[in-house]
Amino acid sequence: MPTGVYARTLEHRAKLRAIMIGNQRSLGHRQSDEHRAKITAALTGRQGWRPTDEQRALTSATTRAAMTPEVRARIGAAGIGRPPPNKLPIGAQRVHPTGYVVVKTALPDVWEYEHRAVYEEAYGPIPDGHVVHHIDGDPLNNAIENLDAMSLGAHVQLHHRLAI
Repeated sequence: MPTGVYARTLEHRAKLRAIMIGNQRSLGHRQSDEHRAKITAALTGRQGWRPTDEQRALTSATTRAAMTPEVRARIGAAGIGRPPPNKLPIGAQRVHPTGYVVVKTALPDVWEYEHRAVYEEAYGPIPDGHVVHHIDGDPLNNAIENLDAMSLGAHVQLHHRLAI
């Protein structure tokens, strides 16, 4: 009798095989909610998430072209269609893991380095083969007086000299 991880794998495969044999739909078709619930229950040992009748009624009502005011009120009260609380608006700033400030410029999630945006706003597009350099070396200081466009090669040489 197999033991350990191998035994669990065999048990897992047997459960999947039993579920697939019980599935009357042909392969390639979308699985039904009941079938997905069976798979979830078999693999995790607990029942999968299933919408309540009220949630099902509310979401099916949202697909209709004309909704009555009371349906709209019920949908709003249920919180359906609201953006997630961690969704940031356009113009939001954060510090990127590279240490530079990034700004959200468009939806859904388009971010741009702030120093590049500041330079382009003041001087126009950054020339090909050039990068924006922070003169004082502080990536958080994006004042226009602190920014300069340099060729990539000159930028690498400058930072190589500073590192030595």
